[in-house]
Amino acid sequence: VLMKNLVNVCVGTLGWWIFGWAFAYGNPPANGFIGTEGFVGSEFNTYNSGSLGPDLSGGQSIQLSWFFQWAFCTAGATIVSGGVAERVKSPT
Repeated sequence: VLMKNLVNVCVGTLGWWIFGWAFAYGNPPANGFIGTEGFVGSEFNTYNSGSLGPDLSGGQSIQLSWFFQWAFCTAGATIVSGGVAERVKSPT
């Protein structure tokens, strides 16, 4: 059970970082269906006054918002996985 949850969190983190954040919050086009920018954390940092730092243009760091939403992403995946594991008989 512990390994299953650890794998869920690791795979969920990679999926959220690569695709999830951009799909959910990546400046959707005119139809507003799905985001098209921000894949692989490309908008997390900005270059201000000669140094690289977090983008604070929205009032808070995008990294902070990403981390907050990541917690829901991985928790949701773990809850679904636990519900399925409870009902499926494992061959081992």
